[in-house]
Amino acid sequence: MKKFRLRALKTNKYFKVIVYDTVEELRKAANGYDGKADNNISNDDILGICHPFERTTVIVKGQKGRPKRHPNIGILRFAKTHTTTQIVFHETMHAAFWQYRLALPKKDQGKADFGESSGPKEEAFLHLADRLYIKMVRQMYKHKYWK
Repeated sequence: MKKFRLRALKTNKYFKVIVYDTVEELRKAANGYDGKADNNISNDDILGICHPFERTTVIVKGQKGRPKRHPNIGILRFAKTHTTTQIVFHETMHAAFWQYRLALPKKDQGKADFGESSGPKEEAFLHLADRLYIKMVRQMYKHKYWK
């Protein structure tokens, strides 16, 4: 298993990336995470997943200050045996949507409304985007723009 951090903007916000040796390890970890989060979903057919979150430290009544937002905003999980360009692109785009929701000024967030978290609108958009991306990559190789 390999771990590293992924950051897109000039911010302290990051995603923890975990690449498991097998898809079974990936699914077990994803099911364990979702079980602790009381998400009643099964990850028994996934090949990659983005678990977005935002952790804050709550300020107790009487204390000064604001709630502290922690920099880790999610986990991207992949299996070494299934790290295709399409899967990595798709899950990384979920991460981009989440960082968009957390990091952009409110005035800019309303310009594209895909909901508060990953849902059917976002999933449909990303399936379209990853198909276009894969077709573009293939054409770039076919026409020898990339080697």
